[in-house]
Amino acid sequence: MELTTVLTESKVLRTRLRDAGFTIVAEPGDRPDVVATDFRERAAVRSGAPVLAWVDTGSLPAAIRSGARGFLQGEVSTGTVRRAVLTVAAGGVFFGPDLLTTAVGGTWCGLTGREREILRLLAAGRSTADLARHLVLAPKTVRNHLTRIGGKLGQRGHAELAAFAAVLEKGAES
Repeated sequence: MELTTVLTESKVLRTRLRDAGFTIVAEPGDRPDVVATDFRERAAVRSGAPVLAWVDTGSLPAAIRSGARGFLQGEVSTGTVRRAVLTVAAGGVFFGPDLLTTAVGGTWCGLTGREREILRLLAAGRSTADLARHLVLAPKTVRNHLTRIGGKLGQRGHAELAAFAAVLEKGAES
């Protein structure tokens, strides 16, 4: 089943989303599959639907912390818009061209060196116990690190954080 309804308040995004073949809904109560927002202008509309954010490098950290699942920057192709909406609607994480490099390469959301190391190990599939043994830390300390990382990245729970970390790590390798 292909999801096709998107809520947005931006006239520019509305046109781009229609060009990509999506139906635009007017109100959060219309139960959109995705909310698309221009994070450079304002935060996302609350609707319970996953958020696709148009960002610049300055607004990327805030968009990530807000819980947005997709990130696009500037002028991107209709195909990229389509892939982003469908990925986010399906529960995935999507970074547009160059944004993943920006996210992985910087300290964009205040992660410490240790937190970045834990995130990389988490992306490699390590459990909390494995992380504790590898880093010579108590499991509770690892859980505390994971909670702080999750708070900084807007991710909830170990599984969601691990999935997000895997997407970041995969992008860093390419």
